[in-house]
Amino acid sequence: EVRFGGQRWLFNGSIQPSEFSKLAIIIYIADWLSSKGEQIRRVSYGLIPFAILLGFITGLVVLQQSLSTAILIAATALTMFFIAGGNLWQMLISGILGGGTIVFLTAQSPYRLQRVATFFDPLNSDPLNQGYQIRQILIALGSGGLTGLGLGASRQKFGYIPASHTDGIFAILGEELGLLGSLLVIGLFVFLAYRGFRVAMAA
Repeated sequence: EVRFGGQRWLFNGSIQPSEFSKLAIIIYIADWLSSKGEQIRRVSYGLIPFAILLGFITGLVVLQQSLSTAILIAATALTMFFIAGGNLWQMLISGILGGGTIVFLTAQSPYRLQRVATFFDPLNSDPLNQGYQIRQILIALGSGGLTGLGLGASRQKFGYIPASHTDGIFAILGEELGLLGSLLVIGLFVFLAYRGFRVAMAA
């Protein structure tokens, strides 16, 4: 099914395959990296096979017109590669090639170029077109104030913010729970990351 210009959904929009691929890729790459051991530092055993594997996976996602998901998958995989023992030169080469690919793919799509321009200058973009979503998100966050309008009392989720249940979920949370509630949620994510690193260091 095509949504927002991309073929990313199955079963009448209820399943997005790339979400399953994120978890599957993390598990697979973790197993693949652990099997390499110290050989991960060797370009022929580490970087080249890793780049081919990652390029194939992200290439499939890009073909579905979901560059942001491909970037997220690549960034996660590169972080895992570095933690597994990839040296700094390998990461530098990967970063240059990956960054160049992102720039190239963005330059080939007027839609992506417009999104980048809107991101860097949201308040001066067309308020009814390219800048509409980010303006409505800012309105929602601003309306929340310090303590919010109350749980379930958001007004912006009723048709003002596109995809309010996905892309705009934090803005709705900020509107309902305010700055304090938003900081609490961010704090919970920081704590989750801290616990994750603790577990990883002890493994």
